Amino acid sequence: MEVIVRVDTMTVEERINRLVQGKQYREALSLLAPLCRTSNPFWALKMAGIVSHELGQFRESATHLEKALAVHPDDPEANLFMASAYYSLGQYSRAGVCLQVVYRQQKNNYHALRLLSLISLAEGRVGEALQYTSEMVKYWENDMDASLFHGQALQDSGRAEDAVRYYDRVIGQYS
Repeated sequence: MEVIVRVDTMTVEERINRLVQGKQYREALSLLAPLCRTSNPFWALKMAGIVSHELGQFRESATHLEKALAVHPDDPEANLFMASAYYSLGQYSRAGVCLQVVYRQQKNNYHALRLLSLISLAEGRVGEALQYTSEMVKYWENDMDASLFHGQALQDSGRAEDAVRYYDRVIGQYS
């Protein structure tokens, strides 16, 4: 006779969320593993992908997130972490596909714009990178990273004098 014990998944989810907030990623992964094998594993797979990403385990992160995205392909958070994992693995075109999903839903997503600009620069598409960094400074005009990324894109596009203004902005924020 098989006995089935139902675990209150909300309690487990809350515990996992607390562990992740406390950066106790390994403990969170140990609780997520059995949830990934349930009949509705999306949340657990997504969280396992995010936690693996935070641990720098990008291949494992990609494996979990690919499974999660097979269930909900338009989830912006899963796509963003998937893109970051792909980027870290040097798979820029795959990262770009995921980022376009996020970008279509959230035009002002800082992390998506940053990764899109980095991929564009890495692939030599400076004009495209400039478009993304322009959006970054439009939405976050006082953000040092946005100014730095935009300055880099301007410099790479041959506009050194314009780049200096953004670099000066960053230096001014440190002063």
